[in-house]
Amino acid sequence: MSPTPTIIALSALALLALLAIAAAMFVWLSRRTLDRRVKRLNEEMLAASRDASVGRRMTIPNDPDTGQLAQTVNRLFDALAERDEKIQRRDQLFKDFARTLPEIVIIHDEKILLANDAAGSLIGLDSTQLVGREIADLVKPAYRALFRKNVARRLAGEDAPRRIEMQLINGNETGLWVEAQSSSIEFRGHPALLTIARDVSHRKSLEVSLSRSKRQAQYTLESISEGVITTDNDGRIDYMNLAAESLTGTNRDDAAGHRIGELFSLVDDADRRPLGDPVERCLAMRRRVNMGRRAVMVSSDGEHEHSVEITASPVRGPSNSISGTVVVFHDVGELR
Repeated sequence: MSPTPTIIALSALALLALLAIAAAMFVWLSRRTLDRRVKRLNEEMLAASRDASVGRRMTIPNDPDTGQLAQTVNRLFDALAERDEKIQRRDQLFKDFARTLPEIVIIHDEKILLANDAAGSLIGLDSTQLVGREIADLVKPAYRALFRKNVARRLAGEDAPRRIEMQLINGNETGLWVEAQSSSIEFRGHPALLTIARDVSHRKSLEVSLSRSKRQAQYTLESISEGVITTDNDGRIDYMNLAAESLTGTNRDDAAGHRIGELFSLVDDADRRPLGDPVERCLAMRRRVNMGRRAVMVSSDGEHEHSVEITASPVRGPSNSISGTVVVFHDVGELR
């Protein structure tokens, strides 16, 4: 007897069900196998990444898919190792170069990233001990706010002074005067600043001494009875003392920038002929001009006259160059 259509249909459905179950089992087993391979690959990748810097690499499995992935990861490790080696060589080159410089050399953002021996010796530390410290901690408190502001603006790409003068902490109460110049750079893939600080303590000491000497000289000039006027090399007045103000009848602030001939004229006591401008003659002849006691100083309005002895001498600078003149005069009316 032949099978009925119903039996045939049921048999076909049963066969399809068995095939579906077999396919599902195959997929499940394949997935478990793949999961195990991926898990092993991931564990080995993590282990290799920890020791990649010393040359450890992943083992290439026989499976084509995971094997190709492992090769790709190894190539990535090789590229990273090559980059790290270049960075280390560059850092070592910088250290070797900076070590030879007497100036303080620091790479930093808000914190110190790299420093030379001169920077470390500033506060009695090895240069490696500075790494990670706040860069502003090296600056005396009076200048920290200015320095921090300058660093923040430069790191942000804003305009900021490239060169500033400040005091660093060096164990002494006076601190170390430096002229610091900063440039924006990229360090290990991040924006940073290269700051070179040069010791200018000697220059600062000289400036203080010169300032003190200048004040003392001004006190002296204000106390003497002779009139003193100084000019630049163009013959324009840049200083006059109290006696000169009294004799010329002109305030020093009003006289600044003017020529002597605009304040008064000089004539001969005997025949009233003009004697000319002593400053112009001094600058033209490049030597001292002495008009003796025969000169009469006449104010610009013609209302006041003084018999004076007057000399104009060149002020000489480096290489015998003339930077201006000094005019000295005093009233000799009582001697005539």
